[in-house]
Amino acid sequence: MDAHGRTRATELNAVTTFLDMAADQQGSPQASPYPSSQATQPGPLTGLTFAVKDVIDVAGVPTSMGSNVTVPGTQPATTSAALVTQLTSLGAVAVAKTNCQEFSHGILGDVSAFGRVVNPVDPALCTGGSSSGSAALVGAGVVDFALGTDTAGSVRVPAACCHVTGFKPTFGVLPVDGIFPLSPTFDTAGLFAREPELVARVFSALTGQAVAPAPDQPRIGFVDARGTIRSVTGYLPDAHNLTTSGEELFAHAAGVYDVVRKFESTRIHREFMESQAAAYQPAILAKFRDAQGVSEEDYRRGLAQVTQLQEKAAEVFASVDFIVTPAVDGPLATWEQVDSDPGVRGAYMHYSQPFNVLGWPAVVVPLSTRDEAGHPQSVQIVAHPAKDSELLAFATAFAGSVKSRTE
Repeated sequence: MDAHGRTRATELNAVTTFLDMAADQQGSPQASPYPSSQATQPGPLTGLTFAVKDVIDVAGVPTSMGSNVTVPGTQPATTSAALVTQLTSLGAVAVAKTNCQEFSHGILGDVSAFGRVVNPVDPALCTGGSSSGSAALVGAGVVDFALGTDTAGSVRVPAACCHVTGFKPTFGVLPVDGIFPLSPTFDTAGLFAREPELVARVFSALTGQAVAPAPDQPRIGFVDARGTIRSVTGYLPDAHNLTTSGEELFAHAAGVYDVVRKFESTRIHREFMESQAAAYQPAILAKFRDAQGVSEEDYRRGLAQVTQLQEKAAEVFASVDFIVTPAVDGPLATWEQVDSDPGVRGAYMHYSQPFNVLGWPAVVVPLSTRDEAGHPQSVQIVAHPAKDSELLAFATAFAGSVKSRTE
C-alpha cells in the first residue's frame, strides 16, 4: 500500500494495523516485519493486495476484534489464520488489518473500540457491519480484495453499503481456523472485491474449483416483498415469484438464529465478561448479557430447527437455480437514521441472515442504479449449497446485464 493508500485508509478510519509499512520502505515484501502475511513466491494471485478483518489472525500482529478486551494468544497472534497463509502462498500480499464491529457483534458497524469506519460512498451513510473496514478499503480502491466474516450478513451488508461485491460461501467451504468466533454454527469467512469477477478468481484459487461458465438458461426465483428487484433490474421477466413462501421461511429462520447465536456467543464470552467487563464497549456488553437467558434445552431445540429449516428451504427453492433478493430491506440508512431508528438493524439483516441459518452461498452484487435518495443499489443472489462457482458466474453475468441495460 503506497502513501496515498495509507492516507485514504486513515481518513476512513478503516485500518487497525498497516502490515506493509516496512515492505514499502525497503522495496521488498520480504522486508516486512510480518513475513507470514506477505507473498514469498509467484502464484495465481500475484500482484493483488488484500486486507484482513481484525478478528482474523496474522502472525506477529495483535488481533483486536475491535475491542479493548484482551483475548489470550492474540496479543500478538502466534500463527496466521489458515486463509491468510493460503492467500499469501498463492501470491497475494496482505497490507492491512481492518477496523470492525466489536467481536463481530452487530450488522451496522456502529460500535468499535476504534470508532466508526467512514463510508467511502458517502460519509453520511452507515457502513454496515461487522466487516466495515474491509468493505470500505475495497470500496475506496485501497486494496484489491479483502477478508471478512459473515454470521448474519456481516460481509454482504457492508458490501451493499459501500457498493462493492460481498460473498459468503457455502458453510464450511472456507476454513475458519484462526478466526475469532461469534456463533460457530453460522460463522463463515467471506470475500470482498469491487466486481464479482475478482471474487470468483480469488475463490477459485482458494478452493481449486475452476471458474464456472455462466449458466445458459438459469431458473431464477425472487423474494421481494417491496418490489425492489423488478424496479431496479428489469432482468427477471420470467422469474418465479417465491415471495410468500420465502418470507415465511425467513421469519422462522430469524427466530432460530436468535436462539442459537445468543447461546453460542454467551458461551464464548462468559469468562471475558466476568473478568474484563469494563473493557467492552457498553452497547456490546449489554447485548452479550442480554443473551444469557437462553437455556441449553432451548439451544438444542434451536439446532434441531436449523436442520428442519434447511430441509424446508430445499423444498421451497427446489424449482430454481438462483434466488434474487434485495441486499437489505429498504433503502440504505444514514448514520443519523441508524442512531434514531431501532428498526434499521432488522431491515439490514432481513435478507442476509436466513442464508447463514441455511448455510447456502450468497453474494451481494453492486448495481449501476441508484434509489430515490441517490444512494447506490445492490441485490443479493443465492444458490443451493456447494454451487458457489456457479453462483459467482451467474452473479458476474447478472451484473453485466444490468450495467448494459442502464448505460
